[in-house]
Amino acid sequence: MINLRFHIVSLVAVFLALAIGIAVGATVVDQGLVSQSQRRIESLDRTLEDRASAIRDLKLEKAALEKFGEQSEDRMVSNRLLAKSVLFVTDGAIDDNRTAELANTLRASGARVLGTLAIGPALEILAPETLERARVAVGATSTRPETVRFLVGQRIIGAIGRPFDVESLQPLAATGLVERRPVSDGSFPDVIPVGTRVVFLRGASSTIDVADTAAWIGRLADMIPVVIVGRNDDPMVRKVRDVTALAKRVSTIDDAADRAGRVGTVYALEDLGRGRVGHYGSADGAQRLIPTP
Repeated sequence: MINLRFHIVSLVAVFLALAIGIAVGATVVDQGLVSQSQRRIESLDRTLEDRASAIRDLKLEKAALEKFGEQSEDRMVSNRLLAKSVLFVTDGAIDDNRTAELANTLRASGARVLGTLAIGPALEILAPETLERARVAVGATSTRPETVRFLVGQRIIGAIGRPFDVESLQPLAATGLVERRPVSDGSFPDVIPVGTRVVFLRGASSTIDVADTAAWIGRLADMIPVVIVGRNDDPMVRKVRDVTALAKRVSTIDDAADRAGRVGTVYALEDLGRGRVGHYGSADGAQRLIPTP
């Protein structure tokens, strides 16, 4: 006869069996998941080790390339601009480190770096007092700012490109329209030598209209070789490359902050002496990273 004790024992047995089954099943499942997770972790470890090894190799390769560039830069540019004069021209304040590194590369090429001619005020004659100073400096009779600005710009071009045919820069410097900044180891020349080549650098804080400056550079390039050395996405480089008439007469370098840009500047100045114009770097409109040596 089935009694209460039998039911209790039966129920206990059933629940015990279920508990044992669940425990065993859970153990099997957990072991499977653990094994699968372990395999994935081991695969990820191998992938990370491969990536770390690749990164180490790339770092070593990068360091070797930098060392090669550092040790070969002088030889790459040696005698390219032997005895040639180079003048920096800017429309605003520029980083001294930026010009110092480029100047060192130019000197390694045999060039004589004359210094920096800052012409920002001369390209932006707007205030009445500035206009009057400019009129006196160039002997202009017109009171129209655009006319006076053009005449001042032509005076600067003449002083750079035809130093023996025009007056010196002294009247413009005396009125603050231009500033002559000597190189660290010398003084700014009284007369800019015939055959001087110009490196134009746009000032980081320049407010001068890009189109006006580009037009002035185009007139300067009609007389002497000009290369515009930009920085990153420089608006002056973009402007020259976008205007066909300028792109055919003025060379551009994306950025001389790196070694390729500095070496490219030397090659571009050398090419301009042969009548070859080009656009170099990695930004839009560049033909090559550097000119063909």
